[in-house]
Amino acid sequence: MIIEKHRRWIIYLISCRLDIFSQFYRSSIAVISPNLIEELNLDTEELGLISASFFYAFAMMQIPVGIYLDSVGPRFFITTLSLLAAVGAIVFAYGESAEALMVGRILLGVGMACNLLGPLKLITAWFSPLYFATLSAIFVSVGTAGNIVAATPLVWLTELLGWRSTFLLVSAINLFIAILFYWVARDYPDN
Repeated sequence: MIIEKHRRWIIYLISCRLDIFSQFYRSSIAVISPNLIEELNLDTEELGLISASFFYAFAMMQIPVGIYLDSVGPRFFITTLSLLAAVGAIVFAYGESAEALMVGRILLGVGMACNLLGPLKLITAWFSPLYFATLSAIFVSVGTAGNIVAATPLVWLTELLGWRSTFLLVSAINLFIAILFYWVARDYPDN
């Protein structure tokens, strides 16, 4: 079967997609901030807190992520947190106040907290140590595509669909990639 033969590369490519979401979510607030200010009458302090809530949640999760990656395994943990991020995008899309948007961003931060360390752990399990530096560098480079998507393409989608519908669309894609990851990924080659 093609999946079995190329599983490690498929896991790697899907993991790269998940990191794109992480970069997208962290950068997207800058692009839609005029929409948030206009629609929800937010001030700069509220906008700053909304933006920062992602980063605070992301940072606070790094030690638990390391512990749970070792005890639970990357497949389950990456999937679970990625699903939580999809929920966070939905909460954010439906938010009607600064507090609701912060809750959505906190869920996004927690949900994306595993999408760097988790794939790096999978690289160590599925590839020779000789490839770690190269694959991790490519992984980080590909992930920065999320910053690109959070620029002009996000502006275009926001103008076309509105920021709420755009985040619902991104959430649906996030959900699909998370489920695909769970279906394909294994913690180790013999699992």
